[in-house]
Amino acid sequence: MKGILAIILTSLCFFGACKKEIVTANVTATVTGFSPTNGPAGTVVVISGANFSAVLSSNSVTFNGQPAIISAATASQITATCPSGATSGKIFVTVDGGGGTAASSADFTVSP
Repeated sequence: MKGILAIILTSLCFFGACKKEIVTANVTATVTGFSPTNGPAGTVVVISGANFSAVLSSNSVTFNGQPAIISAATASQITATCPSGATSGKIFVTVDGGGGTAASSADFTVSP
């Protein structure tokens, strides 16, 4: 009797009755701060936050809409250079693959 029960349970699992569902959730990037808070074009800025990608090419950063060059990235920090032509305003981080776009709460001030 135990053998028959084992065969039935094994068959059920084999045909999908014991199927496990894998649930994934997209997490949204957040910007919690940056340093320094001001400087001219060419200033290297460290952006802190959460849910960034450690893969450089999976992140993009803009200073008030002007694309920046990223030189380093981890899940919680991105190092970017304030681009030429940038104006004072929010820093935006976009993470590919469902990470969304996050904006800084404070403005970066571009000085002459």
